[in-house]
Amino acid sequence: MEKLAMPQTGLQVKALHDNVVIREIIRETTSGGIYLPTNDSSQMLEGEVVAVGPGLQLDNGLTTVSVQVGDMVMMPKSLAMKAKINGDDYYIAGERDILLVL
Repeated sequence: MEKLAMPQTGLQVKALHDNVVIREIIRETTSGGIYLPTNDSSQMLEGEVVAVGPGLQLDNGLTTVSVQVGDMVMMPKSLAMKAKINGDDYYIAGERDILLVL
């Protein structure tokens, strides 16, 4: 599997198994201009998928991953591991922990 270039950084990473690399998107207002309080932002992670692993290798074959690079997703922040890569913050999580594709 080839390494994927992350948008806006040119960083090369390869996610393994069913892991997903997410770049957090912080929204202060909705598209309609409504202010959203930031206190919930510490509990939920909303972001863009920038790398996806090939899936888990099972006895009966490889499983596929449901999300794709570029998808906007939401998940509990506590289930993701924060990683600093070349000075930028990303989150790494298993696909099973993603709750929504927005």
